[in-house]
Amino acid sequence: MTYAISDIHGCYRQYLTMLEEIEFADDDVLYMLGDAVDRGLKPMEVLLDMSMRANVIPILGNHDYIAHKILGQLMLELTEENLKKNFGGDIEHFYAMWFRGRA
Repeated sequence: MTYAISDIHGCYRQYLTMLEEIEFADDDVLYMLGDAVDRGLKPMEVLLDMSMRANVIPILGNHDYIAHKILGQLMLELTEENLKKNFGGDIEHFYAMWFRGRA
């Protein structure tokens, strides 16, 4: 069977409950149509579970995209030069959206 879901938003328990309810099996395919992260308490658990299943096909949503952009920037050393070079423009807008919960 082929399934499509979206907007899990890091709600791991609900995600697992959904997999149980549809009796998701190894020969099924699940398309995650974006927004696997943000808002819920366990986004990493959702991502880890998805990554361990070859039959889950993720498609990047706006929340996922913004998290990717922000988390990539957080890996940089915070120096004055990096702040000027890497934290202006779009990334500032992404931070503002993410912190307000409006991604």
